[in-house]
Amino acid sequence: MAHMRRPAPEGFVSEAPSDRRVSLILFRNLIDRSNDALEILDSATLRFVDVNERACQDLGRSRDELLSLTIRDIDPFMDQIAETGLITFESYHRRKDGSLFPVEVSVKRVAVDGGCYDVCGVRDISERRQVQQALFESEERLRLAVEEGQMFAYTWDASTDEIIRTSESCRILGIDASTPQSGRQGIAGIHPDDRAQVAAAHAALSPAHPQLKHTHRLVRPDGSTVWVESLGRAHFDDRGTLTRVIGMVVDVTPYKMAEHALSSIGRRLLEVQEAERARIARDLHDDIAQRLSVLLLMLDHFKALPADAADRRSDEIDAVMQHTSEICRDVQVFARDLHAAKLHMLGLVTTTQAFCRDLGAQHRIRIDFTYEHVPPTVAPDVALCLFRVAQEALGNAVRHSTACHVSVALRGTADALHLSIQDAGRGFDPEVAARGRGLGLTSMQERMKLVGGQLSIFSQAAQGTTIVARVPLRSPPVTFPSEPLRDTTR
Repeated sequence: MAHMRRPAPEGFVSEAPSDRRVSLILFRNLIDRSNDALEILDSATLRFVDVNERACQDLGRSRDELLSLTIRDIDPFMDQIAETGLITFESYHRRKDGSLFPVEVSVKRVAVDGGCYDVCGVRDISERRQVQQALFESEERLRLAVEEGQMFAYTWDASTDEIIRTSESCRILGIDASTPQSGRQGIAGIHPDDRAQVAAAHAALSPAHPQLKHTHRLVRPDGSTVWVESLGRAHFDDRGTLTRVIGMVVDVTPYKMAEHALSSIGRRLLEVQEAERARIARDLHDDIAQRLSVLLLMLDHFKALPADAADRRSDEIDAVMQHTSEICRDVQVFARDLHAAKLHMLGLVTTTQAFCRDLGAQHRIRIDFTYEHVPPTVAPDVALCLFRVAQEALGNAVRHSTACHVSVALRGTADALHLSIQDAGRGFDPEVAARGRGLGLTSMQERMKLVGGQLSIFSQAAQGTTIVARVPLRSPPVTFPSEPLRDTTR
């Protein structure tokens, strides 16, 4: 009697032995082609019972090698696996070459034919860790930038008018970070002169133009003012209604102060330029032009002399020559004041010495110039700065001090050059002078800043004036030979 196949129970599919082998082969192929490593362990010994191809690739071992090992041979951090349920955790697996790589492990304990096994799905999460690390570093950089850049993030909810802000807002706004704030309160804190332009910037927001950027002043509760720049993006619903604004507020007060200072310096420089042009025009008109007119009159008078007046002609020629020589000398001094060409050719010491001598002779005032330990070469910008300070200080002394004697000393040390101009004249109040319209002291201060130097002014009424300029040397320290202080004026 032929063997009869028993029908399968209801709900099950009858499968012949050959069909089962095909199913196992297909299942094995499916497992080996998985993107994740699959590891089956004996629950009692934690020895590998089976692995797929991805596990062999990730661990750099053959299947036979892995079947001779336990999970602890590749995972030094796995002490035990839960006995029941499904657990997922992160760990590290060790390759054959000893290197470690991060993994995410999902373990399910199952019982089959009286045996107990742990089925582990293992995923290499190296890329995920790299992304997480990059994200962490990016967030850390942003946090540091926020702290160093004096800024805070905020979100404004249009429906509730509530503003949520980060803790960095405490210092900028001058309020406690936990203090609630609404959009209405934020507008009230804006400087009255800036509210209109801020309101206009918010009114211009639309789905087509959601970017927000404006700079304005905030008035803190203590009355102090801070400049901020607000950068944000508006969000709208499907009907085009504004729902919220997310952005950053940056404290730009230092930049605004620097901008104001630069603007002020620019205005002062223009004033100095115009004042210098006016001085040049005045000197040319009141001095040189007048003396040239006198010279023309002398030449006309010389031309009108009779032919037989030889002695008078000789005297007139001598007078014309002397007058012309004086004009030439003063024009040279005038040109030298405008451009110190000698400074580049002869150096700081010689040029300053000549200027003191010529200015003293011109105004009939005694100017003593001494120097010691001055390096043979001085940076051109430093030399020009000190020379211009000497010019300005001596010019002020000649015009305003009423002193009959001025001392100028140029001295070098191991790390700096020192220039001092001292007179025993009537003196002045430096603070009052700084607030006045005169630009001489300002120009000296600004010149010293350009070379990293310092200018000190000591003066009192009826007690004279001393101006000291110090400029650091940029070259290595120099050891100067000992030499006496030299007076080169006389």
